[in-house]
Amino acid sequence: MSNPYSPPKAAIADIGEPQLPRRLRVLRALAVAGTLLLGSTPLLIFLWYPPMGARFLLFSTALFALVAVTIMAFASRSAERPMRWSAMLLNGAVAALLGYALLFEDRGATRAFNLLFIVPALLNMVVLEVLRRARARFASG
Repeated sequence: MSNPYSPPKAAIADIGEPQLPRRLRVLRALAVAGTLLLGSTPLLIFLWYPPMGARFLLFSTALFALVAVTIMAFASRSAERPMRWSAMLLNGAVAALLGYALLFEDRGATRAFNLLFIVPALLNMVVLEVLRRARARFASG
């Protein structure tokens, strides 16, 4: 006879998502590093230029929201669809705005700055999609 009050037998390895392929984990780590680089933009601007007031605060808040949502979408399986779509939308908006500034900005330093930060936003979108496909493949069997 089994004891109904005994704790369930589960190994620690059974908890959470299955082990993802190494190249996907490396790609996700690069995307997180790029997201943190993108999130450090307000700090870099604050150190190089004097504070700019409300516009700077709005810009910083928007980038910190982007970083938080994107990293949560990379790390969490809970609320997968809303979090992933929010991260895709925010990263797409950032990439579009930086691309617009890249095309129509005249100063060379600003163009290089925009090009440097457009890459992590695009990489985040690619990694989110690859991660979704890998999780769906592992969930189905």
